[in-house]
Amino acid sequence: MSHSVKALLAIVALIAILAVSFVAYTFPHWWFRVGTAEARSASGFVYQVPIYKSTTGDVLFYIREDSLVDEYIFYPSTRLIGIPSLGQLQVFSFFAYSNDVPVPVVLSTNKVKVETDMNIVVDDKQIEFTTFHNLRIKADRNNF
Repeated sequence: MSHSVKALLAIVALIAILAVSFVAYTFPHWWFRVGTAEARSASGFVYQVPIYKSTTGDVLFYIREDSLVDEYIFYPSTRLIGIPSLGQLQVFSFFAYSNDVPVPVVLSTNKVKVETDMNIVVDDKQIEFTTFHNLRIKADRNNF
């Protein structure tokens, strides 16, 4: 085998190792789209809200209506909702990326910062909660 072929193989191997290392290092930051939830306004308007799931099993609801953007994270282990700061997550069509792991949030139990009653209803089949903008989110747990 010539020196140029060996050098090319070494470069390809190095790039592959770097790519695998990058994915392994950033893997906890990735959220993958797993389905949709239903959002219903007081006027009865219904639309679909994308749902993303983290590598640890937490569920992100990404609500975008015109210029309004809301993000809510459901924690299955505690059955609480967390509200991250805007800009903490970069959301794309099929995946999202979090700047920090775990994502810093204000939990729904913090009545000082969460001034509305989110009316969270969780059972084995579905999750329901009310957003800051009075949208009622309903998701079947079979979807994720």
